[in-house]
Amino acid sequence: MKHKLQANIQGYLGRPASLFGMFDTETGVLVIATAASKKLAPKDDCIFITNQLKTEHDFFIDESKLLDSISSYYRLKNGVAEDGQTSLLRFSAKAGNADPVSSIEVDGVSKSGMDYRIARDISNVQIATLAMCLYAESISTVEDTLAMFDELDELMEGNWVTI
Repeated sequence: MKHKLQANIQGYLGRPASLFGMFDTETGVLVIATAASKKLAPKDDCIFITNQLKTEHDFFIDESKLLDSISSYYRLKNGVAEDGQTSLLRFSAKAGNADPVSSIEVDGVSKSGMDYRIARDISNVQIATLAMCLYAESISTVEDTLAMFDELDELMEGNWVTI
């Protein structure tokens, strides 16, 4: 299933931003498609992601989720789809400035995993990318769990045969 995404982020460097993308749950590929030069109203056909609590949203991100979103970003950035060739995170030419790679530094390793440092000048559109990465991994986990329950139902109904 393909999910159209819109992330509206504000409070970081620059003007409030809207970023648009598409996540394909079957392939696991997230495409960051285009960044708007201003914050746009939520589109009805998009999953709406924001860091503004008072705005009606489908997925919320705040500072407490930034470390998880960075981890999601790197897992997608370094991951490859089942075809063995397609990167799990792709940026169109219209959204190249949304890649936060230049604004994130590895700051060591701790018991909980990698530690990161975010540059003070990280932009709203770069945070929007991180938010989309976190959403993509979250929805994948939900869909994997639902698929597992479907398989368990089949097992309980006796539809599996063991040899």
